[in-house]
Amino acid sequence: MMLFPEDEKREYISPGSDRSEEARIETEKALRRYSTVTGCIALILVFALFVFLSLPLRDLFNQNFPKAGTMWNGEDIVAPINMKSSDMSLIGLGRKYVEDNNDKVFVVNPDVKQRALDDLSKLEQALNSFDTNQPTIDCVKLVREKANLGLLPETCQTLLDNNERITVLMTVRKMVDDFYARGMMGDVFLLRAASNANRARLITSGNDHSTTMSVKNVLGYPGETFGLMSNVWLRDHFPGNNSFDACADVGRQVLNKNVSFSAEETERLKNNLMNAINAEYTIPEGSVILRSGAYVTPEQEMMAQIIREYRWHSLFLRIVGDSLCVLLLFIWLLTHLRFYHPIGMNFSWRTITLVALPLIVACLVPPALVLSGLCNPENEIYCFPCGMIGMIFALLYHGRISSLMVIFSCILYGIINGMEFEFLPFALAPGLCVIMPILRGITERSKMLNCGVLISIINIIVLFAITWLNGVLMPDLNLLIVISLSGFISYGLTMMLLPFIEVVFRVTTPWRLWEITSLYHPIIKELEAAAPGSFQHVQDVAKLAESGAEALGADILLVRAGAFFHDIGKKNRPKYFTENQSTEEERHLHGHLAPVFSAQVIKQHVLDGIRIAKESGLPRSVVNFIPEHHGTSLISYFYMKAQKEKSDNQVISELDFRYPGPRPQTLETAIVMLADSVEAAATAKFKNKNRIFYGDLRKLVNAIVNTKLDDHQLDECPITLKQISILRDSFVKTLQSRYHSRIDYPTTDGKVPNGKNNEIVLRDEPIKDAQTRLEAAAKEADSVDVSETGRHANDDKSQ
Repeated sequence: MMLFPEDEKREYISPGSDRSEEARIETEKALRRYSTVTGCIALILVFALFVFLSLPLRDLFNQNFPKAGTMWNGEDIVAPINMKSSDMSLIGLGRKYVEDNNDKVFVVNPDVKQRALDDLSKLEQALNSFDTNQPTIDCVKLVREKANLGLLPETCQTLLDNNERITVLMTVRKMVDDFYARGMMGDVFLLRAASNANRARLITSGNDHSTTMSVKNVLGYPGETFGLMSNVWLRDHFPGNNSFDACADVGRQVLNKNVSFSAEETERLKNNLMNAINAEYTIPEGSVILRSGAYVTPEQEMMAQIIREYRWHSLFLRIVGDSLCVLLLFIWLLTHLRFYHPIGMNFSWRTITLVALPLIVACLVPPALVLSGLCNPENEIYCFPCGMIGMIFALLYHGRISSLMVIFSCILYGIINGMEFEFLPFALAPGLCVIMPILRGITERSKMLNCGVLISIINIIVLFAITWLNGVLMPDLNLLIVISLSGFISYGLTMMLLPFIEVVFRVTTPWRLWEITSLYHPIIKELEAAAPGSFQHVQDVAKLAESGAEALGADILLVRAGAFFHDIGKKNRPKYFTENQSTEEERHLHGHLAPVFSAQVIKQHVLDGIRIAKESGLPRSVVNFIPEHHGTSLISYFYMKAQKEKSDNQVISELDFRYPGPRPQTLETAIVMLADSVEAAATAKFKNKNRIFYGDLRKLVNAIVNTKLDDHQLDECPITLKQISILRDSFVKTLQSRYHSRIDYPTTDGKVPNGKNNEIVLRDEPIKDAQTRLEAAAKEADSVDVSETGRHANDDKSQ
């Protein structure tokens, strides 16, 4: 028969059995393998991402490229290396560029327009020789012969009208100016194909090759030219038919193509570029090839293209070099964490991603500010929000790791920006300084704004210091604005990232601990309602543990949270624990159970507590307190009871009466373990005493601490003997405050109820009486059960 109806499907497996131990070992191995594999994959992906970010992506994928004959509006183009004509690799790149990308030259002939204007002048002279408004057939014939343009008779008859003549000739001259300014070409598709490939170049025949004509405006001749003239241009100027037809006829005779492909000029341009490549020259590294705002020459276009091709050809070497730098930086970080901070961080995909996320966000902030227009490109490198790195890691980890990550992020960002480290003073100074106020304890989110203000102030001081060292009175205004806003940017990013990190990565921040340690937390309220004695117990343990954590410099908030939730499993069956028993029947519940089942009931509150904590979404660091505060301690009362009640052939296994563990793994869980045992034993021993001696308190604390040490419960946590000694003193001091002197006030009849005051005696007795008292206290302390079940079983000893 099962003990409880809800346990019908639950199978109790002894923590010390072979089956349980094998399952635990296999589970730990599987989890360790999974963590290692996923951690390695995450590390490789993060490594590849930072190598990718270190590549000159803007230079490689920039579509804005200088074109000969145009004004360059981009940034200054500088030589990335010493470019010498004897460098065969550069010569090869240049020749390949000329062969594959040689421009096709199209020549604009200005004489064509002049001939058209001459023809119009000849036509005007021919018309002026006949001063009549009544043209005859002979007049029309003579005009056609003198003009020699092939005009229609109707056109000449219209032009002999003085009123129409002036209008038509003025319009045609304007049309000639417009159409020859655009340009006309017979094989216009050749020009457009070259233009689409950015390989078309227009020049003017003669000594001065410059032209304002645009390739995109050139019209095909005759189709596009005459179509545009008849259907668009003339209709906007002539609503009447006579003038329209005459003007169209004259335009068809005087307009002609003035743009043509020149194979000779194309070959000459190719030879000039080849000669430039073979010429003796040296361009030092860092020299400006093309300045912003200057007109581009063919040689500058070729050099810019050579630089671009060089960057693409050297991309492999850049990847290898950046990979080695980032790899060495990662090795330095991981080695430092492995040997100097082995407990601070675990190697898993979650930890790797958590560490990489703030770094990635910080690296993307400067280009985002440039794209938004808040920062000039030349000041981009100074926008790295290293203060955010310091703030986040100071909140998530301790000071050494946060300082290490600040230095790591600065070096990494310098590598990403091509080994430029001018920003280091603006990054390291605020990044390291902001760590200190956070480590001293910031428990409110609003106070983080003070850290943002501190970052801005430090950056402004550094900016003016560097500016004055360079002999300049005032720094760049845009840089001053960006630096002034850097602290608020870091604060804003920190406030946005922390809730995301808390939820996704299940990381416990101080603010999260403050939220869950409220007495109005649902679990705490349920514990208070179902198990009021356990509720009072956890509050007393919390006070005792907090004083110990403060004395040792441990995480006080984490200790407080762990103490609050370490016994939440008792709310399921509160009456099986002494502090919640109020009636005689409840005090004898364990009398009806076999000792092994009583031990199972006691141990079950640990499993129930873990389940409740996980269902409620408590942080993992807080959940760990539930099993670790008991460790693998022996439930000694029921174990001794089982030994007394066993039959002659029955074997009682001690492992069946031990908690499943694990033992405390951190300093904080060790503090709660000792505080829990000390509080339980002190309550059991001193709750009904009016006269408490200081030696009794110290002897009790020493007995419990020594019991835990002898049972090896503290072997797996980083606590030293010196810290244990400090913890003893802290517990004794706190217990002294708890059991302070109290005055029994007399009743209305003038009698004192107990006849004496409740007090702690330090040195108020003769030496002989003190010796007698200490011997008696020692015997009494030996009789007190200081095991994990002292508070559960003391009331059952009468059974």
